Amino acid sequence: MKEEACIAHWIAYGAAMAGLAYATYKYMRYERNTPEQLKEKGDVFFCEKRYEEALKAYQEAMGLAERKETAGEVQIKLRNNISQCYFHLKQYDQSLVYAEETLKLDPLHKGAIKRLAMLTEIDCGYPDEKGIAVITAYLVLLNKEMEKENLILIEKENLQPSAAKLKSTRENNHWQTVLDTKVNTLAKSMAEKHHHTTTLHVPIVKLEEILLTFKDVLRDASFGPATDEDKRTLSLIDKRSFIALIEHISLSITPPKPTTPSKRSLFVLGNIRFAQTQYEEAARYFRETGTLYGDVLALFIEKLKGVPSTELGREQIERIMEKKDDPIVRMYVAQIQLATHNIGQYLSTMVELENEALIPHPFIANAKSQFELKEEKEALVTIYRALKIFPNDINTICTAIEILSQTDLEKHPDQKDKLEKLVLRLNTPKFRDSARAKFFQYIGYSSLKKDAETLRSLDDALLLDPYNSSLLLQKAHHLISIGNPAGFSLFHQASKLSPDTAEEIYRIMLTYKSIYDVQEHYPALASLSGPR
Repeated sequence: MKEEACIAHWIAYGAAMAGLAYATYKYMRYERNTPEQLKEKGDVFFCEKRYEEALKAYQEAMGLAERKETAGEVQIKLRNNISQCYFHLKQYDQSLVYAEETLKLDPLHKGAIKRLAMLTEIDCGYPDEKGIAVITAYLVLLNKEMEKENLILIEKENLQPSAAKLKSTRENNHWQTVLDTKVNTLAKSMAEKHHHTTTLHVPIVKLEEILLTFKDVLRDASFGPATDEDKRTLSLIDKRSFIALIEHISLSITPPKPTTPSKRSLFVLGNIRFAQTQYEEAARYFRETGTLYGDVLALFIEKLKGVPSTELGREQIERIMEKKDDPIVRMYVAQIQLATHNIGQYLSTMVELENEALIPHPFIANAKSQFELKEEKEALVTIYRALKIFPNDINTICTAIEILSQTDLEKHPDQKDKLEKLVLRLNTPKFRDSARAKFFQYIGYSSLKKDAETLRSLDDALLLDPYNSSLLLQKAHHLISIGNPAGFSLFHQASKLSPDTAEEIYRIMLTYKSIYDVQEHYPALASLSGPR
């Protein structure tokens, strides 16, 4: 028994020693391999498209490299190669992880950033804005390489930059197309959330122009005796308190307790919806007023904006066409004549209205039409004539500023002086609370290139006109240009207020945002696009 126990003991001991020897052999063999040798082994597998075996070799190499604290160059290559293997094995999450690991060690690694871009292209990488930033970052890298190659070409051929046939690669073009597609897709998706405006938030600059035209009309007897609601409406228009007016009118249509709006409120509602380009709803509100003015505006919308016709009764149309004692109605009739191609009648009506000089509207319409037809001198003659007749009419002053701001002031210094005087005219106490005045001060100062005044008037205009998407976009551009990312929230506000143009607004925002996101996530790559 003792001998048997001894033999068993030696057998167990021998087995243990054999296992230890094998483990020692395996360890010594593994340790004799360098990370570089294991990497080369992985490279062979990779070239043979044996990606799982290549991945295993690279992972062993990386583990060994970390223990031996091998030089960073090898570790960069191993992480990039592991990312490549995962990509080919369609394990995209891991491919992304190791691409980012590569960039931590080498922030300008072309292969890693390209792989992140490729993952984004096939919708397996970063979504939305960060994905766009990745593609932008890769384009920055490609463009920098192309610049270097072109500089070498210029120096080699001893050419001026303008004379050299500069290189543009297919790869750059491909990734620019991918970027554009991603931006357009995301912009469309974001814009779809704002497909319809339910609020009455409208640019005050438009509402003021419209309601000042109908300021006296709203006191017409056809609207009936003024209710308390009407008296407040008229008072707010007189005071140019248009933000308060919008809140007041909103109460009549806002759940849970909407009331039946008065004829005057319906008329104001129609004008608000018209300014929001919601033409069918605008026409409906105008028709519901049951007034001549509501009928003419409904007919105007139907003819000019392609809204389905409600076939006004013959009596109503005759009443509109025969209303000769009201220049406002005749002005809209002229526009209807133009829309229905009755050019002769349109011109005759406009000439009559200009000769009577009772309202500035025909002069304004004529001047704008002339300017659009490139008849700049004629447009200026028309609007200056209007200014002589209506020197304190804000719409006339603003139209003059609008036309002069689009004139080449360097070639016409005399017009520049006139523009300055018109802008100063809007500084008078009469227009202190006018959103329209502040808006066109901003336009004027911007054209005059007076930066401090431009920024001040922009802020003043936004205080009086917070629902103006154009102003919000201008403020957004300014904030972004000085490195303030708060501008991006203004793009979102502008998109909500202007659903018809939301997609384009988001497209611009995403283009700016991609540059900011590159700076945030890949600062080393962002620095390549800076001044050389």
